[in-house]
Amino acid sequence: MLEDKVAGLIAIVKDLRLENIKLTEENVLLMEEINTLTEKLGKLEDSLLKGSADVRELSEEKVLAKRAMDELIRSIDSFVGSEE
Repeated sequence: MLEDKVAGLIAIVKDLRLENIKLTEENVLLMEEINTLTEKLGKLEDSLLKGSADVRELSEEKVLAKRAMDELIRSIDSFVGSEE
């Protein structure tokens, strides 16, 4: 009877060790996946920041182009007005 209990406990310990090994391996894989995803996230954040900077630059260029067009239209209106 005692021998059966000891044998049962030994079997449980073996199972727990195997499960521990399996979970440790799974943990390593998950950590690698976390590192990969963290790296991808960093690249996406950098890309987003660059995209935001590009949009801001294009908006500034749009404002400058609009000002230039407004000035050109005023000059044309002034020229046409002086011709009449």
